[in-house]
Amino acid sequence: MSDDEAEDLIQDIRESRRSSQQGDICMDSMKLNLTCIVKPEEGQYSALCLELDVASCGDTEEESIASLRDAIETYVVYMLEEGREKELFRPVSLTALREFLTEEVLEPTPRPFSAFPLEFVHAPA
Repeated sequence: MSDDEAEDLIQDIRESRRSSQQGDICMDSMKLNLTCIVKPEEGQYSALCLELDVASCGDTEEESIASLRDAIETYVVYMLEEGREKELFRPVSLTALREFLTEEVLEPTPRPFSAFPLEFVHAPA
């Protein structure tokens, strides 16, 4: 997401919050295009969102992705409810990314990690 797109998103969130009653977030939906990495690790899979520095894990690749979606939703909802829209995007540091990617893989695999785009849409209940 470019800086301009992020600013537009923050502006939309602010306008939504101003028009809502009792501080509720009143948005039809919020779409974020995020980059995530999944890798096998000690009998499970770890997943990391690069733009938000949110991580999760699961017994399978699919479970780790589903768990990451849940973690992203929890993080985004919390940040919006706290009025911290400007702090929503916090990219993974290069040091943390290097550690995530180069940590020893215990079981040899032809594909040590995979990167994929993740579309997250938040529609308040």
